Amino acid sequence: MIKNVHRQNKLDERYEGPYLIHNITDKGSYVLADKTGGALLSRDVPTHHIIYKAAANPKPTTVDDFSKDHYEIQAVIDHKGTPGNYLYRVHWKGFDDPSEDTWEPVENFDSTKHIELYWGRRQGAQAVGKRRKAPKTVNMRRSTTRKQERGRKQAQRS
Repeated sequence: MIKNVHRQNKLDERYEGPYLIHNITDKGSYVLADKTGGALLSRDVPTHHIIYKAAANPKPTTVDDFSKDHYEIQAVIDHKGTPGNYLYRVHWKGFDDPSEDTWEPVENFDSTKHIELYWGRRQGAQAVGKRRKAPKTVNMRRSTTRKQERGRKQAQRS
């Protein structure tokens, strides 16, 4: 995984990948290849942009194995569980039947983009559903009374 340097807002992915190391340059940066198609990345990646996730990639995989075991997410529909242990209901691209949706833990996602989009949509829907309360009005009578009392006190002092 590498840092997404073209990230424009907080809902964009923080990291892109996974990638295979194709070559190391003389200056220590990496030339990476995409796992799905084997195409080289258009830029050399410095070491501080690379994040290695050992749990996500315990052994090297071939391009064929990677593409065979991965499916594309169309949308995250729902969630269940407790915070930190959520399972997300995933609607897969190319599978239109709702019975083919599956519940997946966060560890099964290659990126958190779809989860962040789901929470953004969910919080947006909750904000629209709530009615905003108007600010409390100032009691004009009381404030004018204070001004009159202040005027009386100043008159008494003089």
